[in-house]
Amino acid sequence: MKRVEAISGQARSSGIGRWWEVKIDELKKAKDERPFQPFRIRMADAREIEIKHPEAVARDERDNPRVAFAISQGEHHWIEVALITSLVSPVPTQPPGGNGGGS
Repeated sequence: MKRVEAISGQARSSGIGRWWEVKIDELKKAKDERPFQPFRIRMADAREIEIKHPEAVARDERDNPRVAFAISQGEHHWIEVALITSLVSPVPTQPPGGNGGGS
């Protein structure tokens, strides 16, 4: 499983741009990847939001670029982009802690 950090160390340490812009760029990159690869958004409060389709994530670039909207498993999420800690791709096919084997 490849972990994609939402904030690159270079951007954080160099002070280039605003830190939330880097996160928005990473979210946009994951959403626009072709072929699309499902990914999870990890939040600072330990929530994880699974994104299975590129149209399940949207944001308003004009009015509030720091808030994104996601649909996952029938739930709607308004996300403060500053609270995204990482993006994880690809989404594992096996539940965490499962070994896939019998007894």
